Amino acid sequence: MFGQYIRPYVERFCQGVSIDHLVQMAENGEDVYHIWLEQFSPGEKPPIIAALFQEQIKGEMKRVMAEVCPEYYRVFDANPSWAERQLDGLLGGLFS
Repeated sequence: MFGQYIRPYVERFCQGVSIDHLVQMAENGEDVYHIWLEQFSPGEKPPIIAALFQEQIKGEMKRVMAEVCPEYYRVFDANPSWAERQLDGLLGGLFS
């Protein structure tokens, strides 16, 4: 539905970083927001799309955590506000 509007932003963003580099930055908790700034002028910067990416990444991290380490995930599941703070810290400001 919104793909046609989001696609140009995603394509331009992906020109600035390889998937491997992005994954490495996320694993290291590095801030990748500067990539948005390098690819878009201030008037073009898509904060809504950036926020959507951040929420998608959080959701995927939770899903993977549940599969890989169910015991640890139960701790996150039992304390949702604490889990959100931990994920925010882990992402290190990714796309925000």
